[in-house]
Formats: sequence, structure tokens, C-alpha cells
Amino acid sequence: MALFYLKSALRMLRKRKVFSLITILGLAIGMAACLLIVQYLSFELSYDTFHRHGDHIYRVTLEHYRNGEHLGQSPYTYHKIGPALATDLPEIEGSERLHPHYGSAVLTYTRSNGRQIVLHEEDMYFADSTFLQTFTFELLRGDAGDVLNKPFSMVLSESMAARYFSEEDGDPIGQTIEMHSGWAPGSYTVTGILADLPVNSHFDFNCLLPMQNVLANSQYADQDGWSWTNFYTYLRMQPQTDTLGLQSKFADFMANYKGEDLAASNGREEIRLQALSDIYLHSNLPGELKPSGSAEGVSYFVIIALFILVIAWINYVNLATARSLERAREVGIRKTVGARKGQLITQFLVESLFFNLIAILLALVLMAEFLPVLSELIGKDISAISVWQDPRIVGVLLAILILGTLLSGLYPAFVLSSFRPASVLKGSGQKLAGGSSLRKVLVVVQFAASLALIAGTFVIYRQIQFMNEKDLGFTPEQVLVIKGPGVLADDIDFGQTMRSLKAEALQMPGVIAASSCQAIPGGQFNFNTNLRRLGAEESEQQGGSIAWVDADFLSTFGLELLAGRNFNAEEVNFRKDGVLINQQALETFKLGTAQEALQKQLITSGDTVRVLGVVKDFNWFSPRQALSPVLLAPVGAARRYIALRVDPAGIDLTLAALQSLFDRMFPGNPSEYYFLDEFFDRQYKADKQFAAVFGLFAALAILVACLGLFGLASFTAARRRKEIGVRKVLGATVPAVVWLLMTDFLKLVLFAGLIALPLAYFAIDAWLEDYASRIAISADLFLLPLALLLLIAALTVGSQSVRAALTNPVNALKLE
Repeated sequence: MALFYLKSALRMLRKRKVFSLITILGLAIGMAACLLIVQYLSFELSYDTFHRHGDHIYRVTLEHYRNGEHLGQSPYTYHKIGPALATDLPEIEGSERLHPHYGSAVLTYTRSNGRQIVLHEEDMYFADSTFLQTFTFELLRGDAGDVLNKPFSMVLSESMAARYFSEEDGDPIGQTIEMHSGWAPGSYTVTGILADLPVNSHFDFNCLLPMQNVLANSQYADQDGWSWTNFYTYLRMQPQTDTLGLQSKFADFMANYKGEDLAASNGREEIRLQALSDIYLHSNLPGELKPSGSAEGVSYFVIIALFILVIAWINYVNLATARSLERAREVGIRKTVGARKGQLITQFLVESLFFNLIAILLALVLMAEFLPVLSELIGKDISAISVWQDPRIVGVLLAILILGTLLSGLYPAFVLSSFRPASVLKGSGQKLAGGSSLRKVLVVVQFAASLALIAGTFVIYRQIQFMNEKDLGFTPEQVLVIKGPGVLADDIDFGQTMRSLKAEALQMPGVIAASSCQAIPGGQFNFNTNLRRLGAEESEQQGGSIAWVDADFLSTFGLELLAGRNFNAEEVNFRKDGVLINQQALETFKLGTAQEALQKQLITSGDTVRVLGVVKDFNWFSPRQALSPVLLAPVGAARRYIALRVDPAGIDLTLAALQSLFDRMFPGNPSEYYFLDEFFDRQYKADKQFAAVFGLFAALAILVACLGLFGLASFTAARRRKEIGVRKVLGATVPAVVWLLMTDFLKLVLFAGLIALPLAYFAIDAWLEDYASRIAISADLFLLPLALLLLIAALTVGSQSVRAALTNPVNALKLE
């Protein structure tokens, strides 16, 4: 019997090639899109799951409150908080700390052939000596328990080691690399080589240095460990620890160590725990180690996957029931010769299984072909997880096959098996076809889903365009940023040399302005601190950020001074000479108007500073983030960055001249540069990737829907061939016939719009809430997608309608 069912399915496949191709292709594209999304989601959910003790590791974050108001959550903690928690609370087995090497440092190594390698390095962190025992990273050389035990030891990633050492240098272990400038300059000995970190890790470092080196810095050595929050802290729990119960002990812990200080400012800090595997998707705090993913984005893609699958299954049901008249005679004859209803249902379910099986095999081929495309779109190689190795993907694969067979096959099976033989064989099967209303409902559902996806794609791209075109309050275009010198000769007068470099650069025809600064827009501030207006209660202090800049910063970056004056070249001490503030600081610290704020004073970290000028608000970070108070503090000559506004004409000559000037002024330093607009645009990378992936799968959903619509339109036209013939004989024109066939489908698309657009509005409004600067939701964001979908549907149906309308009516009437 099974062989008979299989032969029947094969016969049907050969007999109805176009129907079969449309059905299988629609199912395959839908399944491939779903599997690609599942592969992507599986990758996103795999972050930090490879650590041996990962289930017991949590990150500490701090919730900050002032006057009962929540000021925010931060991943930064005090350097004493981890060791103190591990000592005071028996549930905690141990703690690990990371301290970023803020800003780059220049590293030099002299190879065995005498060639000196000099490079700027970033992504370096100071870590506790047990860090590599707690976290499971592959150590290619060295002992995890020893590599960070001694001061001035250094663990390099494999790719970083390759930049310094060649085969002629021999074993990197034991070699010495000089670190210039930064938190802990000195001679470091290579004690370990790490395999490059997995992409699915929220950590992002190329080099680990001993924690004891940074703690020896005067910033930390001269205080009690409860002042600066520059550290990331991780806790390793005892097995079976009740984290909720542990959480209840943190209030007393903080009261013990920080109670008096916090009470004086009417503040409160609460410890929160984040499971290691939750950090990437469920934590998007300022200061994350690397850009986070989005649990909300994962949810959106789950919905898209379901939409595409449902659309593909709807196509099968619609096409199968539309063909019911053609199979009515077969059912009637089989019932007449003794076939039972159950056997007929089984036959049609086997056909559904057959189609779904072929489709899923084709889907796997399509998935393999498009996986590199998806990897490129999202900027991650997600092919590292094999379809057959991840039980979640295998489970989804089986679920798609089983559910697809049942959901797409059950209704057609019951409809076809319910025909009465007598009615069918008398030729009245047409009256028994049924299912017309259901097909219309299903078409509405699939086009409602398609319309929601198109509207979502429109909004995402419009929001990205809005952020790209938004006035940032400064001009990032044509600003060249050169990384400052890390190696300085002992007898150099750095301030005078920097001034000379800027003066000579300004003599070049391609250089318009020049500045040295310790921070640049798009990067981190020099530090964040609490501030308040002089005379205000300590409990009124709020968070603010400080950047050290020279007197030419405003002109180089195109910032607008609203009131007061800029620094001059001699003003280099913010305590004595004052600071510039942005407009947001006026509101936050209640300083009145820009003019009224002049000469008022702010208290920060025990220092009193006066307001020298007010700068128009500007976006230091992406417009996605809300504006915050910014203080620009004067520095005579900054070492970290040299920023130059350049003329794009003759840029190659300008770059060559600037490199030559930098090499002459600061010999022994690498000359590395980038353009600020490209650097700033990196903040939009995640949004652009999301838009690209969303748009890709929305297009696939529409393609699948149109395949079904094409098939349905062709069957509708074939079924109405006699009616079309009669109308043409009576004088109907081709356009009139085309319009007749198209209107039924276009009405369904319009009805889909009435259902989908209100739902899309609420989803879009919720998505836009994550953006501090966002587009206004206007009618065109919904009317344009609806018009586009109508056009696509019209072209799809129209191709079959025109073909039917051009048919000779004599041929149609002969069939009767």
C-alpha cells in the first residue's frame, strides 16, 4: 500500500509539473529561510556557553540611585567588590576582575634580525591571575594557573603574537615586549599564547596583563578600592547556589562598605547579578566589552521565521484545494471501487509528506548556498555551528517536516476524501469544490504577514537614514584622526613638539584645522563622574562625562559656541581656568540659560570648576543614545589623538605629508590614522545589519507569497475559461477581462492591509522606543508598503490574467 501511495505521488508530480514546481519551490524557500533564521538564532544563543563553569558564573552590575531616582545600571564596579563578596559570602567560590587598558598603547619588539616592530595595540585588559582558570579559553602555550601570576607578564592571542614574532624569532614564550605610555608601561615578558577568542564570546581581548600592575597605578594605589568604578567583576558560585537568596544579602553588604558615603549624597547602589550566558543578548549597558546582541531582535526573527513557514504552508493548502475539481473524478472512481475515506486521507497525507520531504532536501541545499551570504550580512561566520551538530536545529528540521506534512496536508486530505462518488461521476463536482472562503482567508493571512514585514523594513531603513542624516551638532566629515605618540624621547618637550606639529600641519594647503585631544566623538570619554552646581545639596549631584581637549577642538570638529568663550592656548588647568559645557548640562544641573550659566561653578570629584562657555548640544555617541551632560576640560597638548580637518582635494598628498611630519616629530612611533566619519558610523553597524537581514527575509516571504498567488491565479483563470470565452464573444475587451480576474485578488490584499497595518503600527512603535532620536510614525510608512504590495500582487496576478484574456474564446467554448 505504501508503494502505491508513493507511485501515486510520483504520478501526480509528473502530471502536474507547474503545480508541483510552484508548491515545492515555495515550500523549499520558506523552509530554507526558516532554517537560516534558526541557524542565526542558534548562534546568537550560543554566546558564552562553551565555558566549563559557565553555569555558575555571574557578572556583577551596579544599579545607581540618587534621591530615589534611578540613574541607570552599569557593568563597571569597584575593584574591591569582587574579593570582598567572595570573602564575606560563602555561596561565592571566587571572583575575577577585568580592567580595560583605556585607549591604545604603543608596543615595540625587536626581532632577531634587528627589525623593530612598533604597533598601536587596543583590546588589552588587566586580569586576575586565576582568570584563565575560571573561563575556558584555549591556551596554546603556557599554564593557565601561572601565566598571569608575576608582574609584567603578558598573554597574547594567536593573531597578536603573529604580528610581532616570526619563525626566525623562535619560541615567543620568554620574549620581551616594551609597552610605552598607558596605565602600566614597562617591559613585559610573554608567558602564554591564547587561541583567538571564539566569535560567540562577549569578551573581546587580544592581550591579558596582570591585575597587580594596574592596581599599582597611583589612581588605585592611593585609595581604599571603593572609589573608582573602572572594573568588570565576575563571580563563580558554589554549585546549587540560590542566586535569589544570595541577592537578598547584597543590601547589607553594600551598607557595610559604602553606606556612609552613599548616605551623605542621598544615594543608593544595588548589586545585580547577570548570568554569563545572558550577558550578550540581555544586557546592553553603556560600557559593554563588545557590542551586545538583542533579545528583542531574536524575537523579531522568530516571528519572521514563523511568518515565512506559514505563508509556504498556506500556498500548499490553497493550491491543493484549488485543484480539488481536477481530482474529484479520481476520488469518485476510487470510492466506487471500494476505497475507504481513511485510505484516501492517508494517500493525500503521503503526497504532502512527499512534497515536504523533497522541499526540505532542496531547502538544505539552498541553506548551504545562502549561509555565506547571511554570514556576510551580519558580519559573523555563523556556519561554525553545523546543522547536524546542534540538536535545536535538528529538532526544528524534524518539526518543520512533521508539522508541514500535517498542517499543509490535513485540510486538503479531508476536503478531497469527502467528495460523494455519485455527485462527482454525474459531473456536478464543481458544486462540491468548496474551500473558496477558506482560500480567501488564507490569502489574506499570508499577505497580512507580508505587508507587516514590508512596513517593518520601510521603518527600519527610514530610521537608519534619519540617524545618518541627523545634525550631530558637529561635523565628522573630512576629519582625520591620527593616533598619538606612545614612544617619547627622554629629552623631548612634548607640549612644544605638539604645538610645532600643529603649526607645520596648518601650513599645508590641504589642512584646515588641527587639534590634540584625549577623546573623540564616537569613542569613550576620558571619565565619567558625579557633578552638581555649587550651592546645591550633595544629594542633587548627577552623572556627567569629561573629555580633555585643547583650544582648537571646537574649530576642528565644527562645534558651535552659544555663549561665553573658548579656551586659549595658555589655559590648561580646568580647576583654575574653567570648562565648557553642553546645553544638556544646563538643564541637568539647573544652571539657567546659556548666558546665565557663565561663571557659575560645578563641583566634581571634590574640585570646583567654573563654566567658561556653553556649546550647542552634539551627539558624542550615536543618536540612538540620549544626550547627557558633557564637560570639555582644557589641556595644552593631548597625547592620545591628533585630529585634523582636511580638504578632500589632494588627500593622498596631504596624507603623505602628514605622515612624514609625524614621523619626524615623533620618531619611533607607528603612524596610524582613520577618518572620523567612518569611525563614528561603526556605531550604526548593528542597526544596518539588522535592517539588511530583516529586509532579506521580508523579500523571501514576499517571494513565497507571490509564488502561491501566481499558482492560484493560473488555476482561477483556467477554471473560469468558459466564462472568459462567453464574455469575449459578447464584446468584453482584454483590459476588462484582466481587471475582472485581478479585482478579486486585489480586494484580498486591501483587506489584508486593514488587518496588518494596525498591528504593524504597534510593533513599530515598540521597536522605535529604543531610540532616543527617532522618526515620527507617518501615514506614508504604511501607505507606501501597501501600494508596493498591491503592485507586486497586480504584476503576479496580471501575468496570468493577460494570458487568459488573450486566449481565443472559440477554444474555450469547444471544451464544453
